This record gives sequence, C-alpha cells and structure tokens, in this order.
Amino acid sequence: MKIKKNPTELIDEVRTSDKETARSLINYGVQNAQGKWIEAPIIVEALALEIIDIVRTTQDDEKIARLLRALASSIDKTSSWH
Repeated sequence: MKIKKNPTELIDEVRTSDKETARSLINYGVQNAQGKWIEAPIIVEALALEIIDIVRTTQDDEKIARLLRALASSIDKTSSWH
C-alpha cells in the first residue's frame, strides 16, 4: 500500500531537490571561474550582483535579506578562525 504525502511534504521535497540542483549549478560556475584564475573577491562580487538581480524580480526580498544577514553573521564568526 502506497502512503500518500500531504502537500506540505511534497512541496518540501521539491524545494530540497531544487536547492540541490541550484547549488550544484552554482558550484559548477564557481569552479569554472576559479579554473580561469578569477580571484575569489571578484567571484563573490559577481554572485552578489546575481543575488541583487534575483531580488529585483521576486517578491521574496525579505526572506533573501534574512538569508544574507545570516550569511554575513556566519562569515563574521568564521573569519576569526583565519
């Protein structure tokens, strides 16, 4: 007997899969840029510009801002390791 999943579970599965796909594609692009000897700060700047473009075309700007603040906080915490 097959167990039916509720819509929330299905949406979570799709989002998880989409996130894995997006991360893989972005990772490929970053590795490609690094392979062309593009400096890390330039890659990060290009990624930030892409994020800005996404924010301009979506209604999730508050969610993206929260994610970016969490990212900045994480970078601040890990920068003391270096």
